[in-house]
Amino acid sequence: MKKVFKLLSLCIIASLIAGCSLPSLGEKTKTYTSHGISVTMNDKFYEKSLLSATVYLESTDSIFTALKEDFNLLSTVGITKDSTLREYAELVVKANQLSTQIIEEDGLTYFTYEKTVSGKDFYYLATVYKSNDAFWLINFACEKNAQSSFKPKFIKWAKTVTFAN
Repeated sequence: MKKVFKLLSLCIIASLIAGCSLPSLGEKTKTYTSHGISVTMNDKFYEKSLLSATVYLESTDSIFTALKEDFNLLSTVGITKDSTLREYAELVVKANQLSTQIIEEDGLTYFTYEKTVSGKDFYYLATVYKSNDAFWLINFACEKNAQSSFKPKFIKWAKTVTFAN
């Protein structure tokens, strides 16, 4: 009887451990399209209006913002359609007085930073893109204490970004 109880206990513990690591596998995805940009993330986001963003999507635990900056407007600060993603990213970092490094890997150009907003610490992963008529700055953000679980998601989601041409 003790052996059966031990075996049953081990099975319950094993199923709990496996169950705790599986929710992300069953996560549903959705492609969000707005203002000429598409991104595929989990299906928990909804669009809101934000004056400082071309597109703003929010969920209960993370946000997505996209800012479109037309080449014509950027030409006043020396960025043109011939500029590179790195040059645009360097301008964004400098203009926002961020202390960070630009990373170019896995087909992405991005940087990370942290900010305190309304007393809460947030982690941001900012990616830059170039479409036919503009550079785009896309920020993914979550609370800083969730950074380790969200960074891989942010990278995955960033790789799905496309633009209507």
